Amino acid sequence: MRAGFWLGTGMMALAASHGWAQDRRGDLAQAKPPQAKPPIVDTSADGFNVCNRSQWDVQVAKAIVTERKNSEDEALIASEGWFDLPRGACVALWEGRRTNRYYLVYAEAAEVKREWAGKIRVCVRKEAFELREPSCGTSVNHRMFEEVDAGDPRAPFTYVLD
Repeated sequence: MRAGFWLGTGMMALAASHGWAQDRRGDLAQAKPPQAKPPIVDTSADGFNVCNRSQWDVQVAKAIVTERKNSEDEALIASEGWFDLPRGACVALWEGRRTNRYYLVYAEAAEVKREWAGKIRVCVRKEAFELREPSCGTSVNHRMFEEVDAGDPRAPFTYVLD
């Protein structure tokens, strides 16, 4: 026979105010304190890292303006996505020694319609993609990417999603 019992609303509120919670079986247990956000750490000695310190799982896309140009002398933008980034996790979007100072990043938490966006239009697809285009055609979508100044390319850099 179970020793647990179900508390009424008033008693449950009193128990909760003292740090106790009732589980599914009706037993009282000490409530767990909220977890602190994990510390931000660089995921590699070099590179451009992204850490998700938001309360949601996000998907991230990356892009960079290449030195190559198309026949109309437009700079090609190389974009790639989607990278799953659970809350509290970090990922190296560009590994190894960085060669650029500026990078383009877009992230979204679809479940809550939250996005980390900027002012630069970049081509994307709904599913995993790798694109090298100066502008979006009819078969691709776009998102507004943020231009991130990562500073000195010789140093690692971490971009934080809050």
